[in-house]
Amino acid sequence: MFHVKFVVIIILINFFPLFGNINQNNDYFNQSTQFHFAFYMGMIAASEYGYDAKEKDYKMGYTCGVSTIKRIADNFHFRFGMYYSQKGYRNRVDTGNDNNREITIYSLHSNYFELPVGFQFFMPINQYNTNWYFQICPAYNIDARSKMKKDGVSKYTKINIINNFDFGVICGINLMLYKSFILDLKSNIGLNSIIDTPNPPSLKNITFSLLLGYVI
Repeated sequence: MFHVKFVVIIILINFFPLFGNINQNNDYFNQSTQFHFAFYMGMIAASEYGYDAKEKDYKMGYTCGVSTIKRIADNFHFRFGMYYSQKGYRNRVDTGNDNNREITIYSLHSNYFELPVGFQFFMPINQYNTNWYFQICPAYNIDARSKMKKDGVSKYTKINIINNFDFGVICGINLMLYKSFILDLKSNIGLNSIIDTPNPPSLKNITFSLLLGYVI
């Protein structure tokens, strides 16, 4: 169901330019060889994947950050950023029996600092006169704090076995909107287990985020 929602969002992004002349069909970042700074804020849906990530649901949170963008060549840019992202997952556990069904929800709340370093490519879409940017880059993720919460209990339980460092890959698309506003849709796919034990389970971060940014 969650993936269907994101497909709908992508479709809406495609048809958004129909409501007005969003931008000219040229690369915004080719106008200058100087560094551009972009400030972002948005929503993030986080969960875990892997062999041991059964029955994990997505948990909604917030994300914000700043990135620098510099033109290297025509339609090709270097990009570096730092983001704060709320990650984790929700897990529904059946704690009852056939006569008394009870569902308890456990949720992992992780606060990460993301450091993506990579490139983005400009690709104009002539049909709607819009500016699209595609990005792919490795991301170094630092866990500032992780705690577990049980449904109905406001007290958090600190977890000491979470790996403080998580390496992943970010793939995304950006749409340049009116003037200096930019819409960013991306996924951060973790490549190593978030559990720091001698034989860690296959439990890795995965997030989908939608952000609105302003470029200066």
